Amino acid sequence: MRACTSSTARTPNDCTRSTVVEVAPFGPTRLDRVESRFAISDLITAYAIACDEHDMPRLTGLFTADAVFDSPSGAMVAHGRAAIEAFLVARREQLAAAGIRHRVVDLVIDQGRGAFLGEVRGPDGSCKPFMVWFELRDGLIGRYLLRPL
Repeated sequence: MRACTSSTARTPNDCTRSTVVEVAPFGPTRLDRVESRFAISDLITAYAIACDEHDMPRLTGLFTADAVFDSPSGAMVAHGRAAIEAFLVARREQLAAAGIRHRVVDLVIDQGRGAFLGEVRGPDGSCKPFMVWFELRDGLIGRYLLRPL
């Protein structure tokens, strides 16, 4: 692949021999990692938005049919999309009344699994951080382990 370093060049043909550099092409593995990172980031963002908008069909559609939603305390446990939906629908009123907003602070990904640091902010400005470990299957959340910090 060739790239022109001249700021005045409009097309590759405008480049002179001295301003053209050889650029190594992206290999499929590197490009796949970049595309996967964006797709996973989009999925986690869609989760946060669906939570904040109380859009349960969209939210539960982000999970595989056999997904596991879990927390170390055992307070938030559901196995399977139907159970996750029932759990989240039962909390919808509580979430709406609290007026909280979800925010992803940092995201680490390694081949279909990862973790993110998030926070929920209340209307009074209070902030509660949390950590999530997740695994993806077929572009959906297969395991979601939530831990308040």
